[in-house]
Amino acid sequence: MGLLRDRSQFYYTMATMLDAGVALVSALRQSFPGKFQTAANKMYTLLDTGSTFNDAMRQQPVFCQFECSMVMVGERSGRLPEIFRLLAEWYEQRHRMRQKIILGITYPLLVYHFAGLMLGVINVATKASTLTNAIVVLAIWTLAPWIAYYIYAMLAPTIRKSNFLGSIVNAIPLFGALQHKLETAYFYKALGICLNAGIGVAPSIKLAANSCINEGYKKHYLDMANKITEEKCAISSAFFSMMTSREKKSPILQLLQTGELTGSLPESCAKIANISNEEATRLMGLTAKVIPACAYAAIAIYLAFRIISFYAGYLQQINSLLE
Repeated sequence: MGLLRDRSQFYYTMATMLDAGVALVSALRQSFPGKFQTAANKMYTLLDTGSTFNDAMRQQPVFCQFECSMVMVGERSGRLPEIFRLLAEWYEQRHRMRQKIILGITYPLLVYHFAGLMLGVINVATKASTLTNAIVVLAIWTLAPWIAYYIYAMLAPTIRKSNFLGSIVNAIPLFGALQHKLETAYFYKALGICLNAGIGVAPSIKLAANSCINEGYKKHYLDMANKITEEKCAISSAFFSMMTSREKKSPILQLLQTGELTGSLPESCAKIANISNEEATRLMGLTAKVIPACAYAAIAIYLAFRIISFYAGYLQQINSLLE
């Protein structure tokens, strides 16, 4: 089902149980997916011995700091069912976005593998390569993206914590723009959840910053929270003084200002998240179209080159005979 979907299901179940009047300890005796069943069993034992739900969560590696902090707020404010439901919706949205990303790269990957096969056939047909060499090249071509994926999976924690590497990704036109939209969507959705939970603006920003994947974006938002705390200014003022070039082209400032004027800042954050989500989907669709088109063009150009080279060789032989 996927960890994000499992996480969402865990919080939906907990929210439903508490709304139905079931005690918190008893709610943990329900059936949960994947790793959350083990976590729930351990938390049940801890709660039974007097621990708070938040303390029990912090002892389970499956939960992150953002979740634990949100649950702590829910316990202290008596709004735990609401917090559970907000977290469920948040992780469901992240799951849907991840599914879109996976679907978006599926077609380009198929085109990539088709291109490798076609190039091998062309090379053998034009005698530019032997069948054995073509098979070896095709095997390397096929395995390359999967090897790159596993290398990325191993290095991902380091990449995410590196401002330098994050800046490199951010500088790539299409991928940098997509990263910006995704990070913006994640952050403002989380910020809206925190504000709806009754947390102050600066603490909400600090909590929401933990939802960012790229360390550079996390630092950007933490600096914004510190500015609000130190200068006692509104979020729109702090945002305006720290806007990046991409943020200047977005409607974020106008929506934040509107939210502050109308007292509907959580709703404005939700709008920012939705807009960014839609733009990220559009960029993923564009990427899914551009990459295959480039692959087809490259195949066509290479095919033309091999055919011309093939016939040029014959013409050379004919010319040498005529001489």
